[in-house]
Amino acid sequence: MKLFNLPLLINLILSSTIACMQIEKPSKGEEVLKILEKEFKSDNLNLKVFILNSYGCPVCNKSYAKYMLTTQAKNRVFYISDNGEFLKQEELQDLSVKIIHDYQNIFIRNRIIEAGPAFINVVDNRVDTIMHIVAERFQEQIKYIDSLHCVSY
Repeated sequence: MKLFNLPLLINLILSSTIACMQIEKPSKGEEVLKILEKEFKSDNLNLKVFILNSYGCPVCNKSYAKYMLTTQAKNRVFYISDNGEFLKQEELQDLSVKIIHDYQNIFIRNRIIEAGPAFINVVDNRVDTIMHIVAERFQEQIKYIDSLHCVSY
């Protein structure tokens, strides 16, 4: 009877154990919270995050930018990386909204959203909605955003 080589046996066991372990990637929601908690230095977030960049459909971006200027959503945050193409600095001056100039496109870079305008709703430190704004559903998506009990009257 031939004895196993002990180092070989240990290596085989460790290799099979490590291969069976799955490394769980954080969910998109967890990634969003990590980004927002770092930006706002808070772990108790209730935010309506409007994301505008220069990617995607120019008509969608222009319409979404116009909507962003008129919405009365509470706890609004604008992540803007469009270099003034769709929202001019003077249009933003009088708004009571947190504006983050995100020239690194952090949400796209971390594969949380696709290129183009997007909306993220955070309720009680939980990501409720991540929505890529698209031309075919623009009006429906805007109605949904308005329905999120985020409009102040």
